[in-house]
Amino acid sequence: MPWEKNFDHDTALDRAMTLFWTRGYRGVSMADLVEELGVNRSSLYSTFGQKEDLFVQALARYDATHRQAWLDQLAVRRDPIDAIRQVFVEIAETPDATRRLGCLLVNTTIELPDESPRSAAVVQQAFADTRQFFEQQLLRARHDGELEPAVDIAALADTLLALFLGMRVLARAELAADTVEPIRRQVDVLLGSADQPGRTENVRPG
Repeated sequence: MPWEKNFDHDTALDRAMTLFWTRGYRGVSMADLVEELGVNRSSLYSTFGQKEDLFVQALARYDATHRQAWLDQLAVRRDPIDAIRQVFVEIAETPDATRRLGCLLVNTTIELPDESPRSAAVVQQAFADTRQFFEQQLLRARHDGELEPAVDIAALADTLLALFLGMRVLARAELAADTVEPIRRQVDVLLGSADQPGRTENVRPG
């Protein structure tokens, strides 16, 4: 009798993503995945392949549904400086329990620095896209007259990415919100908007 899938692919992938996000790659076994996804082992292998195959797919789904969707919503804001500031405001205001999970992309960089080229490729592209988000908003801001023409856009985009990733690493280290708040304030200084109060209209951190 031909093999027939009897579970929803996206739901299973979301459950796998959450499991990897919570426990890390090494903290999850195939037995854990079978139990969490509620499928038999043969169905799991037939649909997703080996553990690393499933992890790469889960990582890509995390990137699409958390980081990319989040930044896409911020990118359409009328004020590009506000869009950038809101990235850091929302990270700083994330509840401690969620913030301690960190970012699956950053967690993967720390946990699997050289062991999974395919995972590394997903992470590198995500970081490049995040930097591009910052650069595009900065270019918009300069065009709108919110930044001086002499501002080095490329260098500032690099700096913002470094601060963004730094906040994620600190979150993973389970440091309290008051540890990441000074970083948010430094972003205000870099953008020349330290006198503007942070907005609290959250979208969703990635």
